[in-house]
Amino acid sequence: MGAKPVPDRVVIEGKYVTGAGVSAGIDMALTLVTEIYGPEMAQAVQLGIEYDPQPPMTPEPPKEHQRK
Repeated sequence: MGAKPVPDRVVIEGKYVTGAGVSAGIDMALTLVTEIYGPEMAQAVQLGIEYDPQPPMTPEPPKEHQRK
């Protein structure tokens, strides 16, 4: 099928976004909010759900997670 396992918590590949686990699903949701509404909205959502990831979620997804 062409899938290749990677160690990333959130992966954006074209129109597909995947997350690896429960807290990674929250990270994925925050990444999508950042992509659609911007980093300020993602930070507001993170504060609203009282999510304190370790390490902290950055306002911008790392380069390897950005849409290709």
